[in-house]
Amino acid sequence: MIRLRRVVPWPALLVLFVLALPQAPGAAEEKASGVQGDAKKPAKLDVNAVPENARRVEFTTDEGTWMDVDVSPDGGTILFDLLGDIYRVGIAGGKAVRMTSGPAWDYAPRYSPDGRTIVFCSDRGGNMNLWLMGSDGSSPRALTEEKDATLSSPSWTPDGLYVLARREETSKAGIPPVEIWMYHRDGGTGIKVISKDKLDTSAGPVASPDGRYVYLTGRKADFSYTPDMSNGLWHVYRFDRRTGELIKLTTAPDGGLRPALSPDGKRLVYARRSDALNLLYARDLATGAERVLSRELPRDDQEGFAQMDVLPASAFTPDGKSYLYWTGGKIHRLDLATGADGIVPFTVDVSLDLRPLLRVEEPVGGPDLTVKLLRWPTLSPDGRLLAFDALGKIWLCDLDGTGKAGKPRRLTKDTLREYAPEFSPDGRFIAYVTWSDTGMGHVWKVKTGGGAPVRLTRSAGHYVNPAWSPKGDRIALVAGSGAELRGQQPEFDPYYEIRWLPSEPPAGGADPVAVTAVSPGETLRFHPVPAWSPDGERIFFEEEVPPSEPGGDRKVDLVSVRLDGTDKQHHMRFVQAEDAVPSPDGAWVAYVSQDDVHVVALPRAGKDPVEIGGEKTAVPVYRLSTEGGGYVGWADGGSTIVWGMGSTIYRQRLDRVREAILKKAQEEKAKESAEAPGKLEAGKETGTELPKPEAIPITLVAAKPRPKGSIVLKNARAVTMKGDEVLERADIVVTGDRIAAIGRTGSVQAPAGATVIDVGGKTVIPGLVDVHAHLHYSGFEIFPDKKWEYVTNLAYGVTTIHDPSAHSLDVFAEGEMVEAGELIGPRIYSSGDVLYGGAQAAQYTKVDSLEDAVHAVRRMKTYGTHWLKVYQQPRREQRIWFIEAARQEGIGATMEGAGELHTDLTNMLDGFTGLEHSLPVRIYKDVVTLAARS
Repeated sequence: MIRLRRVVPWPALLVLFVLALPQAPGAAEEKASGVQGDAKKPAKLDVNAVPENARRVEFTTDEGTWMDVDVSPDGGTILFDLLGDIYRVGIAGGKAVRMTSGPAWDYAPRYSPDGRTIVFCSDRGGNMNLWLMGSDGSSPRALTEEKDATLSSPSWTPDGLYVLARREETSKAGIPPVEIWMYHRDGGTGIKVISKDKLDTSAGPVASPDGRYVYLTGRKADFSYTPDMSNGLWHVYRFDRRTGELIKLTTAPDGGLRPALSPDGKRLVYARRSDALNLLYARDLATGAERVLSRELPRDDQEGFAQMDVLPASAFTPDGKSYLYWTGGKIHRLDLATGADGIVPFTVDVSLDLRPLLRVEEPVGGPDLTVKLLRWPTLSPDGRLLAFDALGKIWLCDLDGTGKAGKPRRLTKDTLREYAPEFSPDGRFIAYVTWSDTGMGHVWKVKTGGGAPVRLTRSAGHYVNPAWSPKGDRIALVAGSGAELRGQQPEFDPYYEIRWLPSEPPAGGADPVAVTAVSPGETLRFHPVPAWSPDGERIFFEEEVPPSEPGGDRKVDLVSVRLDGTDKQHHMRFVQAEDAVPSPDGAWVAYVSQDDVHVVALPRAGKDPVEIGGEKTAVPVYRLSTEGGGYVGWADGGSTIVWGMGSTIYRQRLDRVREAILKKAQEEKAKESAEAPGKLEAGKETGTELPKPEAIPITLVAAKPRPKGSIVLKNARAVTMKGDEVLERADIVVTGDRIAAIGRTGSVQAPAGATVIDVGGKTVIPGLVDVHAHLHYSGFEIFPDKKWEYVTNLAYGVTTIHDPSAHSLDVFAEGEMVEAGELIGPRIYSSGDVLYGGAQAAQYTKVDSLEDAVHAVRRMKTYGTHWLKVYQQPRREQRIWFIEAARQEGIGATMEGAGELHTDLTNMLDGFTGLEHSLPVRIYKDVVTLAARS
């Protein structure tokens, strides 16, 4: 799961499956880093095409999971779905006939009133849409072609002209409201019936026989992971298609779910949860009287995301005498007169084609660590010296001007944690901050040529991101409010302050002068990044803008204030941005959005901020990287943009970028096909291949600490990992950092000079591996000397963890510190930041082609992940692109289950390495077999 910063987390859940089979190698697409190539129109992905090297899974089952059930208008055939295919069987049961096939996920079939057409949901077009086919399964065609929404729970109006469905927007982050829409069978974009203004979430619409009313399940409350169930979370509603009136039909504390209407329209059948049981009720719509029909209903999905509705669809027989529904893996037929509930037996011959399972080995590594992540890289004004943070220290590296770097060396000999270096304007000094768990932090400066550091702050505190004024006489910085002194972790600080202090304070340091308060944002970096105006009279920083309406978009403003905090000006408004730094001449702003580097013109146009984002912008925006970048800055007086990615530093001259863009625009204009000016990602949108930036790789190697000698643990009760073998009395030999031998006491030769420890019969097990451990939602950017999550896990025997969602700039840096012996902890593996499908999130990864997915995978690979995490990418085609991109790049890919059953199961079909979190519903023989075989 993912948690945005400062959001209270879910309890950690175990990974359901970690799957392992050999990987088929794929050839990576080579493309130069930092180059904007032609925006080729991708070939449409055929989800239903059988992939090469497919794995065939075949078995027979008489049980199904979460099956939608319908009955033909003539009463002779039952229609149902199972494992992504649609089947039919006679009303008395028997061997089912398969009606759809292929890797696409097809479900929720419903007969049209005349019985000639079936509507169903399918992702065969790349996204979950509504499809139509003949009653014999022939001539499937798309009814809807949504890209930013998914459709589910279809049902027909009685005239057979329209299909009602649940429509969920998927373009934004979070859990969105869900509406009911209506689509004409001949096409069109659809008509909104129940809007999110009336109900936060609607589901399971069914029309009355006369067509006037639509009955549905609805929830007024916003989604919550801890909902209040005391007065019914979901209820049954009735919508009048003539008047637009919406009324609630159920008021009991146990709510109401998934309504169905009898053919004569006189009875309403729906479900209610009573304590731990789901009961099926029938209501006489004329009198309002109710009675219990069945106590055998399955567990619902009320507290979940209910993307496949709160319960599967069920159906009356055309004569209204029986009711068919799914529960316990079986199809049930309930006699409404007698209450007799029988099972309609069926068998299904399942045949599925799965993509090859993606599996990679995560290396333990050799004797040395080559650092992959440099933080806060900054260049000296003359471009000859680089300072950066790695392994909790600040390093210097000489640059020869030809793209080559010398061997990194420490800036100081201090034992404190050092962070956030910044050169003075004249290049003579570097300002930086320190931290220790006992003494907190300070701001320091030191000569670039060496010497004793000078402490600039008088009082200890939480300081970060120092920035020199243009004249070098002041240093802006970010300071915490003292959360650590209140017994809290820094991420719970309610605000941070922009402050400044003189660069030449009196002996003993000075107290920074407060300028203004800033709330931490939902960004890839945690702390604000202050920057000075060219005249040194104002300080720029970013400020989050709350949504203007409930459910609206959160945005980010680039603002500036005077040094006394007054005269706040809003200059630019971004959909998502961080690290925004104005150029020294104030004409441009370099910034990071979705982990890539951009530069935008900074106009002076009055008090209202200029909007940046969307398809068109008022001023030019250039995207300078496609495979990651951060820590942006300016060099050469503002003519060059500098950034870092992994262990490489990049420099790009702005005039070269502008010339390439303008040249291409002139060529396109001459052909009368120029793109509109000011379009976002100008280099990509115009098909312009930007000049390559100068890339300067930095090599920092650290020896990993390794114990020497041998230890013998004598008289241990040893769990050997050899099947279920347990040796009641054993000796264990550990040499260096490896278990060298295990055997019954007295049978193992102790190495010469070994230390022998008699453990007195205590049980000894190998170190535990936690493959879903979120340990990195604390201590952002400024790391503690001792991380409580790490030492707690070690205390309970967890020696290796995999964190499937952690901010890349934190988790990979801390993992390297553990490897280098600078931080005590288990061995750390992580996906880094998730590849999020929701716009407006800092982790948003827009993917509309395999090429886009390859760029994203390479970005994460550069950070150091061996196993990335795809998170809520709503379209099946996007998820397939990611798994194929990961296959090309030779890294694993796990997937957020997100409580959506069909997403979980298609991840199994598509070959994902793992699936995070449990399946949201009770599973039966079909899903169990698929999971085992996949």
